[in-house]
Amino acid sequence: MTITTKTRCGFEVIEIVEEHSNSKAVICPERGGILIELVLGGEQLLYLNEETFADKSKNIRGGNPILFPISGALTNNEYIIDGETYILEQHGFARNMAWEVEATDSNSVTLSLQDTEETFSVYPFEFLLTFTYILEDGTLQIHQQYENHAERTMPFYAGFHPYFLGNHRQLSYEIASQQYLDYADFNTKKLETDINQLEINPAKVFLNLSEQKVAFGSGEKKVVLSFSREFPVVVLWSETPDQYVCVEPWMAGPDAFTNEDKVIELEAGKVMIATFTIAYE
Repeated sequence: MTITTKTRCGFEVIEIVEEHSNSKAVICPERGGILIELVLGGEQLLYLNEETFADKSKNIRGGNPILFPISGALTNNEYIIDGETYILEQHGFARNMAWEVEATDSNSVTLSLQDTEETFSVYPFEFLLTFTYILEDGTLQIHQQYENHAERTMPFYAGFHPYFLGNHRQLSYEIASQQYLDYADFNTKKLETDINQLEINPAKVFLNLSEQKVAFGSGEKKVVLSFSREFPVVVLWSETPDQYVCVEPWMAGPDAFTNEDKVIELEAGKVMIATFTIAYE
C-alpha cells in the first residue's frame, strides 16, 4: 500500500494505491474534495472530463462530486429559512470549494470543510464536514461526519454524484425500488420496464429503497454501491448515456428544502455519521 502526492492539471492530488488488489483512488482536495479516479481490481470505474477538471470556473463533469448542503436543484435556486430567502445553486457549494487535508495514513486520507463568510451568506449555519476515503481490499469506503456548530437545528440533504463508465443501454441494474420520480414531468411512476430502457436525461429518482444497495454491470462483474440509511434515494442520470451513467445516493429527493420532504434536521451541537462504499465484484 502506498500513498503519494502528485500534480494533475495544476492541482495537487493524493493517490492511494493498493498493490495486492490492483486498486487505486485519486482525490483532489482543492477541487471540492473530489474523487477523480477509481480503479478497483484493475478496472477503471469513473469517467472524467479532464477539461472541466482543469478549469476552476467549471463544474467538474466526472469523478465523484460531493453534494452539500443540498442534492439537486431548488425552484428558482431559492429557499426560505426563518422568513428570509436565500439563493443556493444546484448541488450546493461543497463541490466547488477547497477542502483541507487533515490526515493521511497508509490507505486513507481525511479531508474537512468548514463554513466561511461566503457559505454563511447562502446557508446561514456553522458546520464542519469530515470525510475519510479508505481503500481496503479492493473496496473504497467514504466515511462522512456532519457536524452542526450552529446554535439551532441545521437542515441539509447531502449526496454523491459519481460518474461511472459504461453504456446505459447495455447495463443490467439492481435497484431495490419499484417507483421513480421522472424529471421529465415530475410525476411519480411505477417501474414497468427494465431500468436500462428508461431515458435517463431527464433524470429518474428512485424512491423508497427497500435495500441500501445498488448494483449494475454488463458482464460477469458489477459495480456495487452500498450506503447507510441516511441515503434513501438513488438518482440515475446522464447527458451522454453511451459513455457514462451517474448513479447517485442522495439523502432526500429534489427540491426538498422547498417541499420539506425528508430533509435531515441535525440538532445544534450534534454530529451525524454516514457511509458510502464502492466495490467491484
